[in-house]
Amino acid sequence: MTVAAALLALLGCQSKPTPSAEADIVAVPKSLKTFRDKVDTAMVAVLPYDHERDKYRLKNAQASGLNLEEIGLVDSLLQVCIAEHNRLQSIELRGMRQARPDIPWDSTQFLITLPNYRRQLVPYLNAKGEKEVWVNCFCDKTPYWRKDIVDVDDGGNCFFNLKINLRRRSWFDLMVNGVA
Repeated sequence: MTVAAALLALLGCQSKPTPSAEADIVAVPKSLKTFRDKVDTAMVAVLPYDHERDKYRLKNAQASGLNLEEIGLVDSLLQVCIAEHNRLQSIELRGMRQARPDIPWDSTQFLITLPNYRRQLVPYLNAKGEKEVWVNCFCDKTPYWRKDIVDVDDGGNCFFNLKINLRRRSWFDLMVNGVA
């Protein structure tokens, strides 16, 4: 099983380019307008940008806010991003199962079931003045998550984060934690 843990650590720690290039625009479902009635405050918290806390993860950023439609757009783009991530992970998992059928590969260590994750949204303006949101997701029941960033080492796919550009309707810098 140590081979499996090593492979998971390597796969989780590598930054993979997302299929959404900066020029790509993702279509957002028409149901976005109904999202304002569905913001689950038990699962989503908007935290303000804090220069001291965020200066290393968000370069050249300035504080911004989020309205309900923007939160809905973040949710829609996050769903598309994770669907693509899971598609790619399924292909990788299939290859690993073929290469090493003696290892009982567990798909839950590869795939993300988004409804199980709490989300912290940190809105900011990038150097071009475009609104972006750093999305921090975790399946842990950390009590302080509404006020402070949940930041852990390792933890596998229970912890991941990414950035979303609202103007371009794109995501980038998806980072899924590795397993130690």
